[in-house]
Amino acid sequence: MDAAAQYNSLFNSENEGYCVFEVIFNHTGQPEDLLYLQASPAYERMTGFGSVAGRRITEVDPGIKTSLVSVYAGVVLTGVPVRVEHYMPSADGWFLSYVMPKQGVQIAVILNNITERRFKNEKQQYLLQLGDQLRTMADPIAIQQMACRLLGEYTGADRVLYGDVTDERMIRICQHFENGVPAINGVFDIKDFGEGMVDTFKRNEKIIIEDIHTTPTGLSDYHERYTAMQVSAFACIGLVKNGRWVAIFGMTHSTARKWTPLEIALMEETAERTWRL
Repeated sequence: MDAAAQYNSLFNSENEGYCVFEVIFNHTGQPEDLLYLQASPAYERMTGFGSVAGRRITEVDPGIKTSLVSVYAGVVLTGVPVRVEHYMPSADGWFLSYVMPKQGVQIAVILNNITERRFKNEKQQYLLQLGDQLRTMADPIAIQQMACRLLGEYTGADRVLYGDVTDERMIRICQHFENGVPAINGVFDIKDFGEGMVDTFKRNEKIIIEDIHTTPTGLSDYHERYTAMQVSAFACIGLVKNGRWVAIFGMTHSTARKWTPLEIALMEETAERTWRL
């Protein structure tokens, strides 16, 4: 296959994305951005970015890590192709990029979406670690405390809480994990934190809030209470036994946060394994 045919094959591939970048260096010679020169339909569809030609990657994906720009730029500087796994925040997915030198300060990238594979691998790794911990423990309180700590450390959540529920209304925080925020202890009326929460948990549904200040779920009257507890985002799940809501397990964060599908899955799996014992 000649070079033109190979290029056309890559550009028109349905399974792999293809794009060409120009690496932008600042006045000191340090890489600072990547300019899209062209991208295949598969690339634009795979990332969800739409038309990207003529735009910078930091404009298209503002949360992209500067380290990735440096890795891509390294291909220009060394002339050596690299493979790199990385997360694209705006695409909310993990990708494997094969980066090749093209000409001058240009590079070509073949992109594959590996989100599902990464999800399965990380979930399996976490559950193996959780299982190893549970096998050595018998005390329910110690198990709850360990579950809070492990989930908090793995996800980077500021706080993880486990609470018993009485009368499907009052929550007594039993176990907790904190990372740089004050502990929340005591007994609370769930209705003080948002109307409708009781009904949601009684239906065995999750509550996922990325930013209490912008969410449309009717929490505007409760901002002061959440702010006092340093909570801007949270994800919670309830345990329903014999038709009654009896426990709660969840994570909080002091700033707005987009909870990933993996983090939500790990919260559910941790709660299930904790309640099962």
